Amino acid sequence: MAKPKSEHRTAEEGSLGTLGDLAVGGLVVRGKAAKKPSDDDGFGIPDLTGIKPAEELEDERLRAERREEKTASFLEAVPSAVKMLLERIRSKAGAEEARQILQERILDVQDPELRGRARWLYAREFVARAVENGGSPNMFEVLNHLGMKDDGLKLVGEPEGNKVVTIRVQVGKKFFVPAHIPTGMEPVVKEAFQLLHQLSGVTKEKQYDERKAALEAFTKDVSREWDDLLSGQPGTYVFYVPDEKGTRKTDTGERVPWTYFGGHLKVVSDGGTFVAVGALGAFERSRILAEAIAWQVAVIVPSVQKGFERDAEGRGPRISPERLPKDQFKAAIHLHSLMNRAFVLHEANMAKKAEADKAKAEATVEHEAFLLDGADGVAFVKHLRFNDVPHPWALVERKAGEIRVVEAHPAEDFFPPESFGFMPEGEDFAGLDKTLRNFLRYARTKAERAKEKGKGFDSGNATEEEMKAYAEDLGVPTDGRS
Repeated sequence: MAKPKSEHRTAEEGSLGTLGDLAVGGLVVRGKAAKKPSDDDGFGIPDLTGIKPAEELEDERLRAERREEKTASFLEAVPSAVKMLLERIRSKAGAEEARQILQERILDVQDPELRGRARWLYAREFVARAVENGGSPNMFEVLNHLGMKDDGLKLVGEPEGNKVVTIRVQVGKKFFVPAHIPTGMEPVVKEAFQLLHQLSGVTKEKQYDERKAALEAFTKDVSREWDDLLSGQPGTYVFYVPDEKGTRKTDTGERVPWTYFGGHLKVVSDGGTFVAVGALGAFERSRILAEAIAWQVAVIVPSVQKGFERDAEGRGPRISPERLPKDQFKAAIHLHSLMNRAFVLHEANMAKKAEADKAKAEATVEHEAFLLDGADGVAFVKHLRFNDVPHPWALVERKAGEIRVVEAHPAEDFFPPESFGFMPEGEDFAGLDKTLRNFLRYARTKAERAKEKGKGFDSGNATEEEMKAYAEDLGVPTDGRS
């Protein structure tokens, strides 16, 4: 029976990754112990000819001491040498020679045991420099560069000999742990992983700032109001198109699960029709969307409110004001589909907002006071996503040291029945049921970080995009899990 593959990656022993034009990387080397020679010739008579004299043993001892001294000197010099060589590579001043020295004298040093230590020292310095330089464009490239591959996966916390793996870093939904730690290198490995964790945070912040700046430029001087577009007002608009799960036909004719990515779509309308003029996000690499933009195929504005349901006579909705060539018509259908997805999301958000606003009006205390100050009363608490449920919210009441859920969305199969009865709060919400306890702890974490950054936030009136951006800005995950 095949062992199930874990979602935890390890440093592959003996691997060499790359990052840009710096072909260096793997952290550890797999070595095999030599077979121990037998001292028995098969007759039960020991061999005494290999006994070494005292002088030879003394020479070996002195050589071992000199080796230990040289090893210690080499390892002590590695960090400063790596720092200098990486700076030369980054500044392109003697970069080619620096790469060669780094590869031959540090990463590929002949002794396998020494090589493993040198590579971990390199890893620590490489990640430290990446943190200093403001993050990395891609964390997975960094991990691949350092020799962290998909094979050899194991669970975090799985015993490794007599130890339990506690050194780890999370990137996306993956946990990475070291496959092997050379003797005496645990502090270095631990520091390297701490720096990787720090680099992940710096990279997320950098990526968020870049996305925020790109979105601000993309949405400058445009409208984002559906009412304006649908009422026939000419102008430039930007709407958010959500990802959509579906299926796709392969070359063999088989249908497989597929995600149709979205993003922000910019359109220009003359009042009756609209054309796409730009895209920002994952779907900007879409060939058919690029064709729709290039051909300026027009779609009738009111048609985006309807899907592709056919009428009693088998006719689908009219989406284009004129007859188009086949390829252009496909592009128009695709553009219509994107805008329909955006409109359906808008309608759903408006319905959820109306329901949330109604509940929020019943709150008697602000959620910050409820979560941070322990104030009595009814508070409205909302998340972007929790336990894989989008947009859950709850009216939560505290009275005389007890807490209960008054009302919640979704109403069924989210909070257990006991959540709706008063329970002793306990320290750190410990007296509550698991779901409500973690729901409030997660909300409190966001409130604390918002307070630290001096930012207030009205979660009840926020869109999905605003909630996600806000959570990323605070450095908290967008999915609290119980």
